[in-house]
Formats: sequence, structure tokens, C-alpha cells
Amino acid sequence: MSPKHSPVSPTARRPHIAVAIMAVVLTALALLLSRATTGAAQPARLPVAPLVSPPTDQLIVRFRAVSDPAAMTATAEAQLADRLSAAAGVALTFQRPMSGGAYVLKMAERTDEATATAISRRLADLPEVEYAEPDAIMQLVRGPALARSARQRRL
Repeated sequence: MSPKHSPVSPTARRPHIAVAIMAVVLTALALLLSRATTGAAQPARLPVAPLVSPPTDQLIVRFRAVSDPAAMTATAEAQLADRLSAAAGVALTFQRPMSGGAYVLKMAERTDEATATAISRRLADLPEVEYAEPDAIMQLVRGPALARSARQRRL
């Protein structure tokens, strides 16, 4: 045999070429179908409905100087907790002090935002309370600016 001629004839190579082409086409088709089902090529969806605050079992309350629990005895603090619980309509206990003179009060169970707000308003009506509000759990909302933050330059 001469070096210019191959031992396999061109007609014998055709089935091998057809199998190789078929394998490439099937692989490409499988990749396209897997991307379509997983949604990898689709952009992330932004929330269309407003986020609902998750339930909370805590309230933030700031007292006027006369009723500051830090200056009270344990008995006086328990009496204040009883008065607050009676006004709120739910059992409240002192959880911890916060910076700025406010305190976190814990309710017996988690409530929705509307109920927690109503309880806070009842507490805020007391003369010894400066303000009261639900201890809301803050959530990150992906907006247009946040979605593009990966492409923004770092300063």
C-alpha cells in the first residue's frame, strides 16, 4: 500500500461519520432541552405582589422616664408587665433592653402584622409608654438597582 492511500475506503467511513454527526446533534439537543426545563437562560423574576410581613412575637416599647424598667425592682417590673399585658390583651414579658432606651417585649405566640400593630397601638395609649411598635423582621427586596448591582463598579 502506498502512503497516499488509506486502508479504509471512503464508503466504509460514511457510517462512522454519520454516527459522529448524530452524536453531536443529540448532545446539542439534550443541552438545549435541559436549559429550557431548568430555566437557566431565563431572567430572574421580580416580585409582583407586595411582600407580606412574617408573623412576629415581639414588640418594641419605649417607656417614659417614670416607668423605666431599668430603674425598677423585680416586683415593680412584674407589676408593669401585668399592666401592659392587661392593656394589650395578651401576655407580655420583658425580653431585653435595646439601645436608645427601648425594650423588647415578648408575646406568648406569633401574630400577624395587623394584630401586632393593634396591640402596639393599645400599648402606646398608656401614659407610661412613649411609643410601641411591632418588632418587624426586615427582608431584602430585589429591585431593579439590586438586580444590576453585580455589573456596577466597585468604588
